[in-house]
Amino acid sequence: MDNETPWLKAKTIELVDHILTSHKSTFGYSLIQSNSLEISNHLASQRLYNLPIPVIAHDNQTDPYITYVNCLGLTLWCRRWEEMVGIPSRLTAPPDEQIERKSALSQALKQESLINYQAIRIDSNGHRFAISNGRIWSIFNQEGIRLGQAATFTNWRRL
Repeated sequence: MDNETPWLKAKTIELVDHILTSHKSTFGYSLIQSNSLEISNHLASQRLYNLPIPVIAHDNQTDPYITYVNCLGLTLWCRRWEEMVGIPSRLTAPPDEQIERKSALSQALKQESLINYQAIRIDSNGHRFAISNGRIWSIFNQEGIRLGQAATFTNWRRL
C-alpha cells in the first residue's frame, strides 16, 4: 500500500483484526457494523479507520507506544498518522492526568476491560478535552497472547 493509507498496510490490517476480535469477545458485540456476517479484513480496516468514534491502541511495553489510531482520533489529537503512531501513549494525557491514566489502564488490564471511563486528554497543541463513556479492552492475538490495549469513547468536549 502507499504511504497515504498506512492504516491499510498488512501489519495494521492484522492489528485491526485483533482489535475488533478482542472487542467483540470482551463486550459481546462488534465495534463496526456490517450488513454481512463476514467482511474482508481490508474493508474492516477501512471501516474502523472511518468510524465516527475515536479508537486508539497501544502495545504492551512498560511505557506503551501507540500502535493504532483511527481518523477521528487523529483529528481529536491534532496529529497525522506518522506523528501519532509510535509515540508513547502517555503523551495523549496531560502530565497531571498521567497517574490517573496509568491507574485506569492497570485496572482494565486486571479485569481485561473497563467501561464508563472518563478522563482528560490533551491534543498536540496543548488543548485539553474531556472524554466520557469510554471503553478500554485488552487486545489478544489468535494464540491468546496479549498484544496491548485499545480504547474508544463516544463523548468528548473541548475544555
